This record gives sequence, C-alpha cells and structure tokens, in this order.
Amino acid sequence: MGDLTFSLQSEYDRLEAIISNISDVVSVMDAEARLLYKSPNCEKLFGWTPEDLSKGTVWDVVHPDDLHRVKYEFSEVLKQKDSTRSFDFLYLCKDMKYRLVRLTAINKVEDPNIKGVLMNYHDITSHKRILEKLIESEGKYRSVFSAVKDPIILIDLETKMIIDANDSATMIYGYSNEEFKKLNAVALFNGKVEQQKKDGSFFPAEVTTSHFEFDGKQVLLVVVKDLTSTFNEREQII
Repeated sequence: MGDLTFSLQSEYDRLEAIISNISDVVSVMDAEARLLYKSPNCEKLFGWTPEDLSKGTVWDVVHPDDLHRVKYEFSEVLKQKDSTRSFDFLYLCKDMKYRLVRLTAINKVEDPNIKGVLMNYHDITSHKRILEKLIESEGKYRSVFSAVKDPIILIDLETKMIIDANDSATMIYGYSNEEFKKLNAVALFNGKVEQQKKDGSFFPAEVTTSHFEFDGKQVLLVVVKDLTSTFNEREQII
C-alpha cells in the first residue's frame, strides 16, 4: 500500500508540474459557480493562488459590466452535456487590475472524474491593445503589432485579401509578409481547426476574430493561437 500511495502521489506531482507550466489556467466549477479546482499556474499568470479563490464563487473575479453576459454563457453551457462555449471578459487579478481573458468552458458535470464545468482561459489583453493601436494610428501600432507572440493577420472584408501579418504569422505559417498579401483569406481560413503552413504541414489552432473600421476599410483582425504545445502537454498528461 505504501508503494502505491507513493506512486499515486508522484503521478499527481508530475501532473501538477505539467499544468503549472502551460499557458492556460485550467479550472473546474460546479453548477453553483463554486470553484472545485484551479491550476497552480494561476498565481504566476494572474496573482491568485488556488486557496485565494476557494472561498467565493467564480463570479467574484468577473468585472461587473461583464457579469450578466458571463452568467448567461455558463447557463447555456449547463443546458447540455459536453456543450462548449468560448467568450471574452475582464478578469480581476490579485493586484486589483483587470485583464481581458478568453475562456473556453465545457460541460463535464456528468463526467464522474470531473463533475463540473471544465474551463481553460488565457490573457488576451495584448490583442485588445493591438486593436486599439490600429484604430488610433498605423504608425503607433507597428512595433507592438510585430512583437505579439501569437500570429495576427488583417483581412480586407470587401476583397477577402490579406492586408498585413505580424512577424509571428510569417514565422509559424512560413509565408513572407509580401506572400501573405497575395493570399485570399478564404483559402487560408477554411473553417477547419487545423491551420495549413506554406510547406503543406498542419498545426492545431484556435482562431478568433474582431471586426473594425481602419483607414476607411472594413477590416477583420484574426488572432491565431498555436495549440501545438497544448496538445503535446495533454498527451503527456494522458
């Protein structure tokens, strides 16, 4: 029994170490919004320890202006087994400042190993700042636009042609900026979860969009989150 207990504890410690170093916070809440689990990397990313958040509800860290909408999203998730929804909201950090996060929730209430809503979320504040800089002035946004680690692609909604792509996009997809501008966005973003690189290989991705007017054009800002490391980490856990 002692060896079994040690083995289980070692496995638990290994899983905690893996989860602590991923880019998304992983958490589980019950149907009453009580927190059942929060991955320890929350402290590194947002300041909170799992113990800090164990006494209240999930709603305590949601900005008041977003609370009604977030509650609605969760109510929709809870209506059906394995239902999934993704949405953005302002999240209260321990330093009492808000960060914009993107959260994905999956209804796993009936799963005996989870018994709640499984969530993962990450900070997308920098994406919002890019959008604000774009609207404000092209000259001011360029350095920030290039520095963001996730691929960002701008698309002319009328022509469906790519207007611009940041350095991360050129690195991950393999196209130069000039090659991107010759591509039709319909061919690049075909609704599939996997994204295709110039060399024909694929990578798993989460694609999110924002629509705005810039320089007299209707523009779609596309942010691509490369999920390769997340998928590899899941395989390690399994």
